Amino acid sequence: QGWFGGQVVVHELDPRLVTVHLFVALLIVALLLYAAFASFFPAPAPSALPGRQRRFARMACLVIALSLVQMFLGAMVRGSIDLSAAESPAIARGHLLGQVGYLDHLHRATGLLTFLSCWGLFRSARRSFSPASDLRRFALVPALVATGQFVAGLGLAYLALPPGLQVVHVALASLLLGGLILTALRARRPAPG
Repeated sequence: QGWFGGQVVVHELDPRLVTVHLFVALLIVALLLYAAFASFFPAPAPSALPGRQRRFARMACLVIALSLVQMFLGAMVRGSIDLSAAESPAIARGHLLGQVGYLDHLHRATGLLTFLSCWGLFRSARRSFSPASDLRRFALVPALVATGQFVAGLGLAYLALPPGLQVVHVALASLLLGGLILTALRARRPAPG
């Protein structure tokens, strides 16, 4: 990852290399979260968990997959914006998103779907587990982060892509993925106590 970061700089922030660099970083974070969680909470046999908890864990994994697709689309949008800016430096920053075309519309649609899926995961936790269950709290975090992420995305779309908001958008995407991974990992462990 360090070497690859150097290649990103050598190739003057080529959007494709930046995207791969981001996803490798997210993979490292996911592996670290897994290693830390597994060291404190050994995994039982899947059959040792209640059925509702296994279903919830599968649902969390589906939301993770959707989030990864959403992040990939976002990286493609960002890359397309960077390429448009390089090819046509006279285009105002606020008009660059219009150059992206269908990718932007697809990113917005999957963004809404991701937002709704995160809240659906939380709703499932509320229906499936008691108020004392920590799975409710674990599921609330991605729902709240997804809300911030969605608002930041709207801000980018309608406020001419402010650079500071781009940083917030990427940071929230990373936190969202981390929160979802922790929720899925916790769902695959028995209740504490």
